[in-house]
Amino acid sequence: MERRSTRTSCQASFCGPSTLGSRSEEHTLGQPIEELDRTSVGDVVIITLDRNLTSMATRSFDEAPKHPGTDDFVAVLADRVFSADSAVTRVYAAANAIQVTRTGGWDDAAQEAVGGVIADLYRYYD
Repeated sequence: MERRSTRTSCQASFCGPSTLGSRSEEHTLGQPIEELDRTSVGDVVIITLDRNLTSMATRSFDEAPKHPGTDDFVAVLADRVFSADSAVTRVYAAANAIQVTRTGGWDDAAQEAVGGVIADLYRYYD
């Protein structure tokens, strides 16, 4: 017998009540950020996104912000990138481009890890 429950919360009510079974059937709130391009040069990877994160401003972080808050999305992103990879030394955001500097350069696994953090910035549960 498969056990199923119906859960409604503030977030779930946005999409309406959902019937939940296995984790793969749960609904996700928020859309993933898509990468349009990724370029790696030495210690820097530049990721171009399908949306603008900073409007016309630029933001730079040489360390994880102490209190990123919940509505400063670029600070939240920087905090998550620094937490995901201890070799990261700088996160720079300008419009729809994110530049991440990492001591020792980039291998595929490190790029995928940071790409995943960026993609999930606006996803609140899944």
